[in-house]
Amino acid sequence: MKNIKISFIFNIIIFILVLMATIFMMAGFHFMSDDLVLEVSGLQLFKFFTVDSNILIGLISLVFACFEYKTMKDKRKIIPKELYIMKYMFTIGVLVTFLVTVLYLAPFAPTGFFSMFQNSNLFYHFIIPVLSFITLVFFEKNNQIKFKHTILGLVPVFIYAIFYVLNIITHIENGKVPFAYDWYGFARGGFKATVFVFIFMHVATYILSLVVWLLNRRKDKNNIDKS
Repeated sequence: MKNIKISFIFNIIIFILVLMATIFMMAGFHFMSDDLVLEVSGLQLFKFFTVDSNILIGLISLVFACFEYKTMKDKRKIIPKELYIMKYMFTIGVLVTFLVTVLYLAPFAPTGFFSMFQNSNLFYHFIIPVLSFITLVFFEKNNQIKFKHTILGLVPVFIYAIFYVLNIITHIENGKVPFAYDWYGFARGGFKATVFVFIFMHVATYILSLVVWLLNRRKDKNNIDKS
């Protein structure tokens, strides 16, 4: 019950931070710097995987928290397996955002590494992914998520990748794609580079899914799940 209470608090915080970051970016509010790096106002913000993955984790965290509240009040005995699986999927999504930012976007940013962690992106790129990882791995350990579910960690990345690749293909001009349609710079090396990135991202994401799955599994000698 202690873990459920801690998880409940974390999930509420995650939802509030996602809501706040989304409102800030949509309204064009800057509390750190006016230099816009991967930021847009209005509905255009939904073109970013960063925003989409964070909104998904925010929504599932709210739903998860509601079920945890009912569990704490003895109105429910268990949290549905489907919610654990969705929480796992969307946590993978924000972890991909975090790793891509730390390992690719930030190191090569012309405005400097920490420019990727300002304003709403401070929450999107760092705080929310870290909190989501901590919550899932340390306070939501269970055996509900099976090995067969690890492939589902690819779903958010795959759906977004299809959108991104189609966006690139339909906006190629003289063998190049304008930055307005290649905001992550994945097509800078041409279409072949885009295909490589597509494959690499899915392989890396699945490895991440496996690692998180292993970390999430509850170690219980009396209830070892070998499936």
